Amino acid sequence: MAPHNEILDSATNLMFEALDESTDSQYLSLSTSRNAKRSPTRVSFDDTPQDKENPLNTANLLSVVTMWWIHPLLLRGYASPLDETCVWDLPTSDQARPLQEKFDKFYVHTRKSGAKRPNVNRAIWESVKQTWGVAFVLHLASAGSMLFQPFIIKAILQNLQDEANSLGISSGYALAVLLGCVAFSGATTVSAGQFLTTRVACNARMIVINSAFRKILRLSATARRTMDTGEIVTFVGVDSDRVLSAYKLGMWCVVAPLMLVAVCVLIGTQMGVIVTLVVSASMLLLIHGALAMSRTIGVYRRQISRISAHRLKVTNEMLQGIRVVKFYGWEGFVNELIHDIREKEVALLCKYNRLRLANTALMFLAPTLLNLVCFSTAVLLGGTLDVATTFVVLALTNACRTPFSVFADASVAVAEAATSTSRLSDFLAAGESAHSIDADERSGDTPIISLEDADFQWEEHASTPTIANVNLTLQRGTLTVVVGAVGSGKSSLVNAILGEMQQVRGTRVVRGDVAGHQCPDEDPNKPSQAVVVVRGDTKEPDAKKTSSGKLVTQEDRLVGAVSLHTYVDYLAASEWNGWHLCGAIVLLFSVAQVALFFSDWFLSQWSQGSVSLSQTNSLAIYVGIVVGAALLVLGRCVFFMEICMACSVNIHWKHLRNVIAAPITTFFDVTPIGRVLNRFSRDLDEVDNPLPYSALWLLLCVFQVLSSFIVCAAVNPFVLLIYGPVGFGCWFAAKVYQSSARELKRLDGVTRSPFLNLMSETISGIETVRAFKMVDAFAARSETLLNDNMKNYFLLQTAARWFDMRTDWFVSLIIGVVALLAVATKSSVGAAVAGLSLTYASQLSSSFQRMTTLSTRVESCMTCFERIAHYGSLDEEGYTRTASNKDSLSVDWPRTGAVVFENVSM
Repeated sequence: MAPHNEILDSATNLMFEALDESTDSQYLSLSTSRNAKRSPTRVSFDDTPQDKENPLNTANLLSVVTMWWIHPLLLRGYASPLDETCVWDLPTSDQARPLQEKFDKFYVHTRKSGAKRPNVNRAIWESVKQTWGVAFVLHLASAGSMLFQPFIIKAILQNLQDEANSLGISSGYALAVLLGCVAFSGATTVSAGQFLTTRVACNARMIVINSAFRKILRLSATARRTMDTGEIVTFVGVDSDRVLSAYKLGMWCVVAPLMLVAVCVLIGTQMGVIVTLVVSASMLLLIHGALAMSRTIGVYRRQISRISAHRLKVTNEMLQGIRVVKFYGWEGFVNELIHDIREKEVALLCKYNRLRLANTALMFLAPTLLNLVCFSTAVLLGGTLDVATTFVVLALTNACRTPFSVFADASVAVAEAATSTSRLSDFLAAGESAHSIDADERSGDTPIISLEDADFQWEEHASTPTIANVNLTLQRGTLTVVVGAVGSGKSSLVNAILGEMQQVRGTRVVRGDVAGHQCPDEDPNKPSQAVVVVRGDTKEPDAKKTSSGKLVTQEDRLVGAVSLHTYVDYLAASEWNGWHLCGAIVLLFSVAQVALFFSDWFLSQWSQGSVSLSQTNSLAIYVGIVVGAALLVLGRCVFFMEICMACSVNIHWKHLRNVIAAPITTFFDVTPIGRVLNRFSRDLDEVDNPLPYSALWLLLCVFQVLSSFIVCAAVNPFVLLIYGPVGFGCWFAAKVYQSSARELKRLDGVTRSPFLNLMSETISGIETVRAFKMVDAFAARSETLLNDNMKNYFLLQTAARWFDMRTDWFVSLIIGVVALLAVATKSSVGAAVAGLSLTYASQLSSSFQRMTTLSTRVESCMTCFERIAHYGSLDEEGYTRTASNKDSLSVDWPRTGAVVFENVSM
């Protein structure tokens, strides 16, 4: 090695030993030990049990559309709680390997297109666009049925007034049956479409997570210097969910504007061109406001993601070094450090959630505001209101409720996903480790390692190479010693051979397997077991890669429904009385909903001519009612969101403090780090973001649905006769669904931890994984764990769509019965009151489904709170404990600690 003495010129020894192993494989051990000829242990991951085949693989079209294929699983979950052995595997086309192959094909194409940064969004879209297209058609069919219902209602009202209708159907009963059938078909198509969008979303999430893990296996040392574990955990735990939400809701960014345009056109056919133009302008203002807020929300989301990644990085470092933290008594300091980061995160979360609150209130009030604009314009133009026209317009604007509300969610989800995929694109475009391996050439004259005129550098755009003009050749069975001073480039040379540095010139050829490690301090001639066993294997008992050392306990999983006390405990985390808050929330939401109903009731009386006031005075009263109702709606939303933000602050502070204070032997020695990170990353993100927002929308929908049921029953008490059977059917469907859904959600949380453990340990031991040629094995293991996790989430979302479809069928029955009763009792029930009941009944088809979907979402988020709250029961030690008997100690007991040496000889 004389030619390289200008780089390596002093007294520290580094040895390269080329070893001729068995004919099956060769290993080149970069070692300080001359006798380290033992090959690294090959680890097998083939001990994962096979799951049952998913019946969706062979289901017929009718079974897929009605989701009948999932019945056996739901009935089994209703009979007894589901566990890992009961859950079907993913459908073949939805598993990690085929999805990744499809994505890689399109991603390679985007890289060849010459773009500076390959577009991950484009590659994901190309992978799922066919299924998305079918879902889009189903959503359009559902939108058509929703917009057709107001005209059937108008025809029924005209029939009640003995007038001709535009549909040409003279029988009121036929119109009532038609209304029920249209509602039924719309419910079926929208649920089937949502199942397909959910499937697409699951596929997108799988691609993001699997691509991120595969990139970790290839990431260069230079690129790793610019990232940390927190950022990568954010990709997997948070950004993947952002992409999932975007593909799940993003279709409404297209469907909702199309529906709104159609509503404007249809209103124009009823009230004239000028009213249509004014309503269209109002819709554009509402949409512009929603989009503007969505862009700002996306900016806040990017800032929150950076701070969350930093918090997770510090949390991970604390967990990795918890023994040192406790030895030096740094628990309080570390807790304050993480808490300070969390305060910055919460400050942004408050701004973020207040913007989402404004978006929510605006979209929820949009139909009411459009009614105000529409009828005000008509009256100011000198027009008069009649019952049929009033209620068809009222029904059309109410049909906008779903597009407006979901459009707000969809625009926010797409904006957040754009941030996440931008970060992912940067990550996937980062530098990769270079490996030139030709394992087939093993003749005696072929070098094991060959570097010719090679230059290497750590930074991609460095002005000068770190090591330059390297010429090195190692033959089999030879020993080469490299001598150099500290800082002269020996470690860089090792990393260059391992492919961890940027090669800017020359050639590099490495044949066989390559490993590198430092010499153990205690005995340089005795190899250590830690050298030849991948670090992830020693820290990952959950993956069953070792036959001993089973200290890790299985993760706890609660069984059964989320109790009412769990919800009260969540509210109590705000440091207010949970039960008192429940009462205040019910009161505020009830008062606001009564005000909204009163605006519709006044409109019905006004259109019937029952209000003995001038048109101008009636309009002024109507405007006052709408403004008052809007203020009440905004007030209840602000109150609820502030309570939720206070809960988020205290939940993190309390439970992180408990974790830091937990004993080493009974908690940290038996709990994988990935499990703890999972609860302070994805679970906490669920509590911070989706839970307040979803719970707010759920409350809005619940009180809206209750008002619809009450109005229908008040107008025609005979409707109560159908409430009983329908209520029982909905209750039974809910029991069947929730029995399986809550266990699938908990299994989703439990099966996520092993993957995060694998990812965390892979990041820590990536050089060893590559050196021992375990990259493919770890990639296969990650796919197995991803499939095990995603199958629970996929079935959970499919079960939700199954439940939505069944409840919508029951709601369609109610709509049909309300219409039939309106026709049957037309002599005793006025057209205006019947129109009010029909309009409120038609709202049920969208509001009830959204309510059931949101209730599932909220319960799922509450299981995340349950998992975090589990840390509230941990034993404590150290800085959080004080002596309880301090005052009762005798006066002779030492009050301060001291160590004294007297006459000591050493």
